[in-house]
Amino acid sequence: MFRWIAEREVAKCLAELAREYLRIAQEHSEDAEHSDQLAAFTLAGIRSISLLNSFCKLVNAHLLDGSIPIGRACLEAVYLQIEFRLKSSEEKACRWLRGEAGTWRTDFKKWKDVAQLRGPKSFGYQYGTASERSHPTFVACQNSGANLVHSLSLPNLQEDGFLNAVGESIDITRKLVAYVTLATFLEDELLIDLPIDKLRLARSLKFHQKYQIALEDKGSA
Repeated sequence: MFRWIAEREVAKCLAELAREYLRIAQEHSEDAEHSDQLAAFTLAGIRSISLLNSFCKLVNAHLLDGSIPIGRACLEAVYLQIEFRLKSSEEKACRWLRGEAGTWRTDFKKWKDVAQLRGPKSFGYQYGTASERSHPTFVACQNSGANLVHSLSLPNLQEDGFLNAVGESIDITRKLVAYVTLATFLEDELLIDLPIDKLRLARSLKFHQKYQIALEDKGSA
């Protein structure tokens, strides 16, 4: 359901988001309401965007087994990013800034309903799949073998499967971008306000709006 945006559009969205998050980190983290919480949210967002940028480059290079652990780390960052937007997460955000052990782990139940996700439990499912393929499991080793065969241009009976995996990775890229835009543009009384400039994020806002429409269409299907 995420095939409606070209790869060039993904890159432009990431560039917009990166510039805006870095601007917020520089200009607003010390003087805004909920300044510590805003700093934690912004830092988690910067990590999400940076990892997503690396993920895209690995996918474009067809280095799929290398991209999966990066995608998993990106999921962890964006989960935490969404949680840090909750006003009730201020105390945890402060402990995270102090580097307390375990504060990087997100509480799904705390923020999932607020994120207004529809359809299947995509967050938990995707993280579980990425975890399985990030460790030396049988499936992960199969993927690495197919990746090597492809990179060496050797005859490969599973080439169709490899190309399908490339397509799945491209869809995952769009979903990850959509999650970052969700964290950025979501509005709710339970969330802290963000000093974002939507004029600087025109492409990203359009991406977010299309993502919401796609979710609604899937939920009503």
